[in-house]
Amino acid sequence: MKLLLILAGVLTIAQGRLLQASVDTSYPLIQRLRSKDIVSAWGIYNDDSTSKFNLNIMGEGDVFLLHIDFRPYLKNSAGIGPIVLNNRINGQWVSEIRPEFDYGKFKKGQLFKVSARLRKKKKVPTATLR
Repeated sequence: MKLLLILAGVLTIAQGRLLQASVDTSYPLIQRLRSKDIVSAWGIYNDDSTSKFNLNIMGEGDVFLLHIDFRPYLKNSAGIGPIVLNNRINGQWVSEIRPEFDYGKFKKGQLFKVSARLRKKKKVPTATLR
């Protein structure tokens, strides 16, 4: 498995190992992911012209084990919009979950953190922003 980070910033993988991450770059995991592991990524929110950004946990080949896609361009006048959570197997996107998110939490030029806690099969993955 590998982790693909589509954010600039610092990334923690599994047991808290830190590294400097680059945009559109894959990073191998230091161990297999297990239930209850937390994958976290940090980035800087440019401004409201940011259309979207995502964090992907990749399997072998073209398998997206978890795709967390922030889409601020879909927010309403109150700043609420979806985060898209899904996965892709054999080149096909699986049904997605679109929880509402307050994009007002993002501030121009400020650091943010995205964390995904992995759960056992058949449960919905969760993503949090701090």
